[in-house]
Amino acid sequence: MRLRYYALAVIALIALAFIYGFAVEPYWIEYTAHKIEMPVKRSYTVLQLSDLHLRDFGQREREIVKHTEALKPDIIALTGDLVSSEPRADEIARFVKQLRSNLGVFVIMGNWEHWRPSELIPKLESIPNVHVLINSSFQIANDLTIIGMDDDLAGKPNEELAFATVDYKSARLLLFHSPIAFAMVKKPYDLALAGHTHGGQIKLPLLPPPMVPPGSADFVSGFYEREGRRMYVSRGIGTSVIPMRFFARPEVARFELIPPNLTR
Repeated sequence: MRLRYYALAVIALIALAFIYGFAVEPYWIEYTAHKIEMPVKRSYTVLQLSDLHLRDFGQREREIVKHTEALKPDIIALTGDLVSSEPRADEIARFVKQLRSNLGVFVIMGNWEHWRPSELIPKLESIPNVHVLINSSFQIANDLTIIGMDDDLAGKPNEELAFATVDYKSARLLLFHSPIAFAMVKKPYDLALAGHTHGGQIKLPLLPPPMVPPGSADFVSGFYEREGRRMYVSRGIGTSVIPMRFFARPEVARFELIPPNLTR
């Protein structure tokens, strides 16, 4: 009899885990906040949204628009994989058009934008204040430049082209989708933002994820520093392959880029 109760308890726990993983955690977005010292003359607030894998403009997307507007960012960085297995260019463009920032929305390519090509990029480029960076850069002011690389996994990244017009007297914020680029880009920058990994998407607590997608290298989520370079890997917002998250909550990351003298 006791064995039967144990078996029922295990079945119940597994059922609850599946309900949580499919119906709760994928929609339980964590808004993280980080202060980063960079050689800027004024503070900049940057919001990173990654891996939305957007299928339609639903409740989740409306909530993200509402929250991002309340945070009043200077810059919004969309670090790839806006697209899902069924690319909905009109819905994605509708979402991006409603994002509000003082200095621009910056979009880079992820692997899914290459795997599911559509008319998305021309639609995004037609939206005021939206900048699609494919191996190119955009100078915000004389103290900050945004650099966008094509995806290492599915695209054709070109470091020389991406940095060709960069003002090296300014702070440099580098955007790439797959974290493997962290080990490959040699040009100097102050902070890189990446996505792609979904934080493992499905994993057990205190254990590394059993699987991360190709292009992740040994990076999963959070900050990494090597040879004086810094990268932040977002857990992203959407899901891929399996519409489930477990101990890898979706994330919108907020970065306050501050001048060195403000931290002393």
